[in-house]
Amino acid sequence: MEHFHRLDYAEEHFRRILPRILRGFSQNATDGSDWDKVRFTATPEAVPTQPFRFYQPWQEELDDRGAIWIRFGKPDDIYRFVGGIRRESWLYNLDGTRLLLHFESEVFDGSNDATRLVAGVVGLYLCGMDLPACVVAQRLACWELPNGCPDGQSPVSLERMEQVRVENRHDIAEATTKDDNSLRVAHHIATVATLSRVWDPRSGVTLAVVPYALRLGDVAFDPDSISATIDLAVRQWNPITTAWQSTEISQRIHLPVSRDDDSRLTGFLVVPSTDGVSAWSLVAGQGSDRLGRSFADRVPPLSTGPLAISDVVLGAASQGESWQTTGGRTIPLGPLGAYDRSQKVAVYWQTDSERARVSVRTTIRLLRTDRKGALSVALEVATEGELAKGITEFQRDVGVAQLDGGSYRLEVELTDLGDGATVKRSAALLLR
Repeated sequence: MEHFHRLDYAEEHFRRILPRILRGFSQNATDGSDWDKVRFTATPEAVPTQPFRFYQPWQEELDDRGAIWIRFGKPDDIYRFVGGIRRESWLYNLDGTRLLLHFESEVFDGSNDATRLVAGVVGLYLCGMDLPACVVAQRLACWELPNGCPDGQSPVSLERMEQVRVENRHDIAEATTKDDNSLRVAHHIATVATLSRVWDPRSGVTLAVVPYALRLGDVAFDPDSISATIDLAVRQWNPITTAWQSTEISQRIHLPVSRDDDSRLTGFLVVPSTDGVSAWSLVAGQGSDRLGRSFADRVPPLSTGPLAISDVVLGAASQGESWQTTGGRTIPLGPLGAYDRSQKVAVYWQTDSERARVSVRTTIRLLRTDRKGALSVALEVATEGELAKGITEFQRDVGVAQLDGGSYRLEVELTDLGDGATVKRSAALLLR
């Protein structure tokens, strides 16, 4: 329903009027841009940005504002500037983060409105919306003062101006490649969670293990109480059955002795699941005005066939949460979502084999993720052994002290050296 409301609004307010054949969009940056002129004017918002189209629309019916509105809906704030050029700035608060987007009028598009996403925007009109952008604009005015800035600080450098443009381009990339269905509430609860599918060692049914952490300062509680009640809802989407599977539960969580706002309340849920789940979310709430969410989509299904492997469950004993399986194992969990490099990471997974296998190689790899998303092997350990028929549980501790902090993927791969059957599964790992 929300999607269709957004679509209707966008078609009514952001539809292009001029036929495509008559439009002449500015597609390329030009030499001698007016960008540098912002250093020498007290009204930088009046200086056009570069005529560069950072976003190439995949459709021609709506302008860039319409493309964003369909993805993210109504902004939390809109600021407009009119002074030779038209400019709009939209602010979204999404799951505790901020997304600031700027639009500017475009030559030859048949409209005087701010229709084009742009980067490199500064201006005093942003002071009511974004403090860093306001500070940059104020520093720009110092170039025209004989004694520099009144507080003795230096005017903004070209390097800082370039950083503004880079930050704007990052927000454009986020806004044009992702969609938002975040919960809109008065109070946001910062929520971290993971969901891992495993099989019950006794019955074989599929379960989801969901460790979570909530920021203490976001949770409402009586100052004299030692606990707080949190409503938790786990939703899982199965594309095969085209149905949601929902589990709702209320938990009474004990508060830590230290009431530091940045402390985390941790716990975990074990709920029914299916092998084909492709998306999930955990919503933590207190009433209707205090909510938080963690989620994932595009989750690959668990493998099926003669040899199958479960999701990989990562954990650390120091994080204080563990799950007892029906097979008698105690599995440390990682509700915080990040791991201390000085401690070993506990790795748990299961296999389901239709027969016993006499020679199976198990390889654990740590793949480093760079800023562009590329992977490289940072650590690899391999062992060989037998594999029993049916569901088998595995537990390993992996030392990571020699690795740098950052984002990794921990991959577990099993290969039958006899028939060549191979299965693998991975999990995100953040080291600090």
